[in-house]
Amino acid sequence: MMILRSLIVAIAVVVLAANPIPSGATEAGADDEDRYDVAQAVRVRTNFHLDASLATVQEAAVNISRYPDMSWGVPLSADEAAEMQRRIRQYEATLPLVREARNDPSWAGWWLDHSDGGRPVLLFAADPSTKRAEYGHLLPRVSEVRIENAALTLAELERGRATILAADGELAGEGIVLTGVGIDMSGNQLKVEVERASPAAHAAIAARFHGRFVVREEPAARADACPETGCLPLKGGIGITDQRTGDIQSACTIGYLARRTDVNPDKLVGVTAGHCIVSAEGHGRWRHGSQDIGNSASKGGNPVHTWVNYYNADVGLLNTGQLPSIPSDRDQLLVDESPVVVYDIGATRAHADQVEGMGVCRMGRTTGLMCGEVVDIDDTKKSWFGSQYRWIDHVVDTDLDALGGDSGGSIFYRVEWPSAYAVLVGTHVHSWDGDPDNVHPGEQGWYSPVDRGVNTLDNMLGVTIVPCTTNVCGLP
Repeated sequence: MMILRSLIVAIAVVVLAANPIPSGATEAGADDEDRYDVAQAVRVRTNFHLDASLATVQEAAVNISRYPDMSWGVPLSADEAAEMQRRIRQYEATLPLVREARNDPSWAGWWLDHSDGGRPVLLFAADPSTKRAEYGHLLPRVSEVRIENAALTLAELERGRATILAADGELAGEGIVLTGVGIDMSGNQLKVEVERASPAAHAAIAARFHGRFVVREEPAARADACPETGCLPLKGGIGITDQRTGDIQSACTIGYLARRTDVNPDKLVGVTAGHCIVSAEGHGRWRHGSQDIGNSASKGGNPVHTWVNYYNADVGLLNTGQLPSIPSDRDQLLVDESPVVVYDIGATRAHADQVEGMGVCRMGRTTGLMCGEVVDIDDTKKSWFGSQYRWIDHVVDTDLDALGGDSGGSIFYRVEWPSAYAVLVGTHVHSWDGDPDNVHPGEQGWYSPVDRGVNTLDNMLGVTIVPCTTNVCGLP
């Protein structure tokens, strides 16, 4: 998969240079150029092994009648959209088996192979035929799951990651600056990110971890913040700004609404990235456009956020008490703004059930709807905000770069049957530290899984929230 991702930018450049998208339409009603981004289309089609040929990319840009589906942020045919939904059903049907297998001492993780129709691949440090017989009663009928041998168990990889993170100070003394340590599930190896990849960095990691790993050059992340707005009523996916004396200081996105239960009476709150709350420094008010939403939520006089070294998430809360009317549908999520499309959040998916290769989308106030796949399922990342950084544990990498203001945005996938709804999986927290004005197809962004955020707020701060997955959310 990494080889394919490395080709995306080059392919997109060739497509744009040799065959620019025509400004006019070839069919009636096909002149909506805003719906189309060539580089994003090439990336999505390449990632999921759909037809990414030059002819298809060009035709999909203008032929809305043949490529009408925008549920993944790029034009797909009806058959392609149905295939993506088939893969979601295949993934969900495999979850009972995975939930059982991850208690196995030989468990080495799993991933989705989109070169093979999104087929689930389960890894064990054991004989695959033995494991197929052992778990045969749980094999889903909707797909032929592949069970393969791995050299290292997931537990061994997790211990290796902890060992390298514990050596952060020692490595810095040797001139090696860690920026992230994760697990490459499909490669059954550690992915160690450093500011400068070198033979010395490779040797230093090898001295501490006697297993499979790859060293990758990756700068530390910087927090997203810049101005834009979305649309009311208040819901997940819309932009917010912290206003101080009338000036915009920082901007983010609401990920979802939740019921806060550690106060009396329960309150409706908005969930965003924790570093967004830090940027507000506990004063000023949050707005959406000209609408005053409320201030940052507090506990014991301190703003509620988890942007703290080695916490399991980067989330924060803002109050919704200043709204003239409380939203009646509190499970709503803006999933596209051109045209405006709103889905209900019908379910959440725990981190333990998420998987490398899973298709996800992000709604951010700056970049709007962007879809792609999960690249790494469980990383520890160094993230900068201003002149400070924090190590954030258990984040999920995607191939979705972002721009300032996307922080806090909803990460989800959509289920289309029997009616359309969104499955919430996380909160976008950071992206590739590159050009602040442009997204970079194939570069990575990452999110905190929704249950990690909920549990961290509870365990570390004594703040309890319940994501709204019903329209009333248990509130009056």
